[in-house]
Amino acid sequence: MWQGVPIEAMGLNAIVSTVIFVIMGNPLYMVIGVVVHYTIRALVSRDYNMFKTIRLWSETKARARNTDLWGGSSVSPTPLRPARKPREVRTHV
Repeated sequence: MWQGVPIEAMGLNAIVSTVIFVIMGNPLYMVIGVVVHYTIRALVSRDYNMFKTIRLWSETKARARNTDLWGGSSVSPTPLRPARKPREVRTHV
């Protein structure tokens, strides 16, 4: 946490603010980052894990392309890529 904002949100804010600053070329656009920072801080005061929950949702439910078929997200029973190391081979006894 940095000044009341989780690292996930702070990193995203820093990247977006810097890109806007570089594209526009005016240092005044860096104020957008400060405004967004305090907005995120106000949102996080309600729920600290909000950005972790959004990240977890994006890694699970948002990636499910077969939601309409199954009525929810489903997991793949097989690995998505072949094993490259011996410890990556899954064995179930």
